[in-house]
Amino acid sequence: MYILLLLLFCYSIVILRLISVLSSKEPAAVEKRSFHPVSIVIPFRNEQKHLETLLQSLQQQSYSGSYEILLINDGSTDQSFKIINEFKKHSAVEITVLDSPYDPALGLTSKQQALDFGIDKARYEWIALTDADMKLLPQWLDSLMMSSDQNTDMVFGHTAIMTDNRVFTHIQAFQLEFLFCAAHAFHKVGITGSCMGNNMLVSKQAYQKAGGQKAIGYNMVEDRALLNLFKQKKMNISCTEPFLPLALTYPCENWHLFFHQVKRWARGGFVWHSSLFFIGLLFSLQNVMLFLTCLSILPQTLTIITIGNFLLTWLFTALCFRKIRSSQNFIYFPFFLLFLLFETILFLLSFFSKSDVEWKGRKLNR
Repeated sequence: MYILLLLLFCYSIVILRLISVLSSKEPAAVEKRSFHPVSIVIPFRNEQKHLETLLQSLQQQSYSGSYEILLINDGSTDQSFKIINEFKKHSAVEITVLDSPYDPALGLTSKQQALDFGIDKARYEWIALTDADMKLLPQWLDSLMMSSDQNTDMVFGHTAIMTDNRVFTHIQAFQLEFLFCAAHAFHKVGITGSCMGNNMLVSKQAYQKAGGQKAIGYNMVEDRALLNLFKQKKMNISCTEPFLPLALTYPCENWHLFFHQVKRWARGGFVWHSSLFFIGLLFSLQNVMLFLTCLSILPQTLTIITIGNFLLTWLFTALCFRKIRSSQNFIYFPFFLLFLLFETILFLLSFFSKSDVEWKGRKLNR
């Protein structure tokens, strides 16, 4: 019981620290207006459904500087090239399509190799990274560049899920907002949290100096691994300010795809020597204890602390959703926790499952 009390108190300390940093007044933002040219690198594989929406959103960027679009083909077999070539005929932005050579001997995923290849071919020093299944709001590139300066090596932004009328979609959207709340707050307190490679800016010089994907090695979540690599190399990382959801992605269409996404996050993102591993364990413990509290089988002291932690986490969610201007309503947090209990079981099963992770039509087996 004393160990459980200690761990729950540790959770209380972590969540109070995050609340305090969210409650503190931000210094007035200094608007930066240096319009450096940017290379936008986008690996793609069989994205015929999404490419036109992506390219239209890139052409509508409000950024006043020049930028090029590098589409890196990662083994597509669909009509992606036809869609790109049709769009290029009337595009006001320079679009280049390159085929990424895949070499199994490198011991990297095909996407990791496509990223290294694309960044190497990029013309400009600033590299904006995104995915093909995205819709980027007009201020997206402006926001990334305004959060950079000559001392910045990486900037990550806030990605949200496009919603529809399905409950399943809103669950995914709420979860991603909660994860970006944590990422934003962790960054503020100096903890290496997470980010998404569909909304990121890097210095080409810093990326290559750090060693790129080859320095990371095989990884299913190369975006979080790149953030961790830059942190290890003591490079300067910032997030967009204000941390607005200017990049929109699509939800998983069904439970099968969602389960494989969970497996990919679990196997690729949670390693024992990561700071996220300990925090993730505390969060999982808190959720299990909350479930046991609902069954009225915990001692009174543990029950009080667990309920207190639940209320603190709800407060953290409310503050952060407001700060990052989330479209999700924090009032649904208790319902999200019910889903999270189910997802925690999926996480645990994924560690013991020997099946491959399927993602973007390929199997990831490490």
